[in-house]
Amino acid sequence: MEGILRRVRQRFDVVGLEFPKIEVRFENLKVDALVHVGSKALPTIPNFIFGMTEAFLRQLRIFSGGR
Repeated sequence: MEGILRRVRQRFDVVGLEFPKIEVRFENLKVDALVHVGSKALPTIPNFIFGMTEAFLRQLRIFSGGR
């Protein structure tokens, strides 16, 4: 199979054709992300501990978070 593709590629190059481009489009795409802004975004040990505590309390439904 690889040999066939290599020959097709060589033939395209000889006659000056370009391979067709593939384009991927999405409709109604929704992306959710947890994002920290400000000083909470810095990867420091206190921020890590605070983030883990916040995630634990969110799992227990004690803290809703201020995002």
